[in-house]
Amino acid sequence: MIAAVTVEAARYLREVITLPGIIWFAIGVGAFVGFYLLFLRGRITFLERLLHEMRHAIMAWLFTGQLPTRMLVEPEGTSMVLVPTGGGCFTTLAPYLFPLLVLPFLGIKVALALAALFMDVRLPRPVGMGLDFLIGVTWGLHIVLVIREFHFGQDDFKRMGKIFSAVMVIFLNFFFLVLVLAVVTNSYTEFWEFLKACWETTKEFYAATWRF
Repeated sequence: MIAAVTVEAARYLREVITLPGIIWFAIGVGAFVGFYLLFLRGRITFLERLLHEMRHAIMAWLFTGQLPTRMLVEPEGTSMVLVPTGGGCFTTLAPYLFPLLVLPFLGIKVALALAALFMDVRLPRPVGMGLDFLIGVTWGLHIVLVIREFHFGQDDFKRMGKIFSAVMVIFLNFFFLVLVLAVVTNSYTEFWEFLKACWETTKEFYAATWRF
């Protein structure tokens, strides 16, 4: 499945993504990364730890419907959250593959795009550009945190297995990037075709593996 999605994602990105279509998203990513490296690095440790534990908690809640019973955030010490059992690798690896702050802006842009479609009007260009910029800023934050925390000394990686964790984190971040770029470029029909192509290619890969 991973191989099939990767092949179809590369094909999708080649066909759909253009620099003018993602320019404000790219500016948002670059602006945040630059601002972080110059001013924020080492100064928002509490926020980074809080986001880490919140993503564990939210993913566990999505799978179990239960809230965490305790959360401890220590900027200079050990942070932890007690969550109900559920979600497996998705709960354990949530801080590295769940772009929490990106999702609200994706949802807003999709909702506005649907509203504009039903009202038969175009989404105002400044609104679209502003949302693309904010999606870029929050995606930049997500990637910065993933890079900072991505090492095999992480207890989360040890618990799930280092190789499995690395593959899951890289693959799902790549998949989320495809989703983000689909929203940024308003390529909803093409994204649906991409998902169908992934399913068909996955079946072909499994059939070829079974014959082999």
